[in-house]
Amino acid sequence: YTVRAEHTDNSNDKFSWGIGSEYRNDYAMFENQGSYNSNLDANYNTFGIFANTGYKFNDNLIGSFHFRTDDNSTVGNNDSLKIGLQYNDILPNLNLRTSYSEAHKLPSLYELSGADNFGYKGNMNLNSELSESIELALDYSIDTKSMFSFTVFESEITNLIEYSSNTYVNSSGIAKQSGLEVAYNYINEKSQFKVFATSLSTKKANGTDQLRRPEHSLGANYVKVLDKGLNFNIDYEFFGKHFDTHNVTYNTITMPETHLVNIGLSKDYHGYDIGFRINNLLDEDYEKPHGFSQNKQKLGFFIKKSF
Repeated sequence: YTVRAEHTDNSNDKFSWGIGSEYRNDYAMFENQGSYNSNLDANYNTFGIFANTGYKFNDNLIGSFHFRTDDNSTVGNNDSLKIGLQYNDILPNLNLRTSYSEAHKLPSLYELSGADNFGYKGNMNLNSELSESIELALDYSIDTKSMFSFTVFESEITNLIEYSSNTYVNSSGIAKQSGLEVAYNYINEKSQFKVFATSLSTKKANGTDQLRRPEHSLGANYVKVLDKGLNFNIDYEFFGKHFDTHNVTYNTITMPETHLVNIGLSKDYHGYDIGFRINNLLDEDYEKPHGFSQNKQKLGFFIKKSF
């Protein structure tokens, strides 16, 4: 579960800011019986504090800065930041965006604490993966309601988590990622539609492909404001074939593509956003990573309040 509080202030024409905090508890438990016996019963907590600010230098140039610090009960402290610039109308209807960011990715509970009867044992000494990324994007506005975006990016990753000798370790060296994304976004007073496609190249420090990172992915999202304050949402996600580690033999294998559809309905009730969501509407049977079946069709209810 996650508890989050955030406050933003956009009252100044040139300067905006926001602060917030988030507490998240991750818990996982399972036990597989039979010829292959794998088990996990573990949890960790993460408490984060974040802040952001934006400044409008003039009608064309806007800057932004985001910072976040997270303290995980098992892994410890990690910081993230992002610095961005946007230059509007470098050509008619064409905007330029660029950013630099530093981020981290926590090890999973299974990588830390899992075990099986073939000798695998998690590594409680794992550190978070660390990344540095640069991004350059062009946004072309067809009209006031629709826009095409083209983005290229490149990242370097240290402390990459890899399977080695019956456990997971942080590898040495620098892994590299690069890719491009093409997106189209349409919005009006009653609806919003977005579709995007991504092509990704990922290499370990030794030049081989990274695991669990599909070369191709795409998605779409549609939001519609209905009568009586109701909001309808549907989204689609596609993840292409990718390499993974077999959870019994530990050989590198190819995982199949997956198609996920989620829908939701919500209503604003006296400042509270109340609704339900059905994840994996088509009841897709898939594993992520290999050997770990993900939720099939699942119904959930939520209530949210913005301050």
